[in-house]
Amino acid sequence: MRNATVAFIARDVPAMGWAIYSVAPSQAGVEDSDAALKASTMHVDTGTIENQFYRAAFDLWTGAMTSLELKSASEPWRVLADRPGNIVACEQDGGDPWELYGTLNGGRLTAMTRPNGLPERDRAHFSNEWVGGSGEITAGPVLSEFNIHHLFGDDNFSTRVRVYSGVRRIDIETTILNNDKFVRYRMMLPTSIQSGRRFDEIPFGAIERPEKHELPAQNWMDWSDGKHGLSLLNIGLPGSNVTDGTMLLSLMRSTHINDYVLSLGQPASSDLGLELGQERTFHYALVPHLGNWQDALSFRAGLEFNNPLLVRPLEQHPASYRKSSACSRFLRPT
Repeated sequence: MRNATVAFIARDVPAMGWAIYSVAPSQAGVEDSDAALKASTMHVDTGTIENQFYRAAFDLWTGAMTSLELKSASEPWRVLADRPGNIVACEQDGGDPWELYGTLNGGRLTAMTRPNGLPERDRAHFSNEWVGGSGEITAGPVLSEFNIHHLFGDDNFSTRVRVYSGVRRIDIETTILNNDKFVRYRMMLPTSIQSGRRFDEIPFGAIERPEKHELPAQNWMDWSDGKHGLSLLNIGLPGSNVTDGTMLLSLMRSTHINDYVLSLGQPASSDLGLELGQERTFHYALVPHLGNWQDALSFRAGLEFNNPLLVRPLEQHPASYRKSSACSRFLRPT
């Protein structure tokens, strides 16, 4: 063996500190229960990933998240409504860089007052309308993963969903190759909470905001009814909204840069904002929980998601520091 990929959960890392984990050969070898399990459309149409806290099911042909369950000691909670989640809508949008669906008019404060609802069926197409059949589930002792890629009209769409052992978070990475002009992409999560309260993180705090208005959320948005809730974390994707129990996250837009911007002498084309032929990757995560956002520590989840551990491989050498305990589980070498 010359190359190997090792995955493990880095536990007990001190805040603002470091920990060392040593890779050592196992005398017992890899048990059958530790071997990775796979599922694809070669044999099945659906698949699930899960850890101690969550179970998510997917359509392996379209990539839709068909169900999401929060495991609980009392009774499981079905997070999604009767519609699939992690669906991306591509909508018509003739707006400028500052205003959705129209040009900026500062005197009217349009963006602050106009309701922003769900994508309209006659003005949008959706990622689960295209069938690729490339969906695959991979499950192992450290993480379970779903991934898929397929056409999305004239564009390309792919998404990867992961859950890790012992981590209360569902990580999602979605990539879009855009070939459309004057469009907008939004991710949709129809929750089973029909009447709740929406809170967005702002600098140094959180604020309750109305439904049907897209506003910036710094690291997370939470929608809960006091008994159950769902936090939607984001990395640099501050366009957040809740409409009729559906959480929405704006991913990207294709729009013109107005001519007066060019008159400032900037070396840019007026078509730069159209993002034609550009592949963009977006990172967001889900945290289903009991209670409200304070109970779920959504603020901590948002910080953890936006500040991942920095990993550095090192060769063994003599030192005076105290070693941390070595990781106990490994993946099969690949």
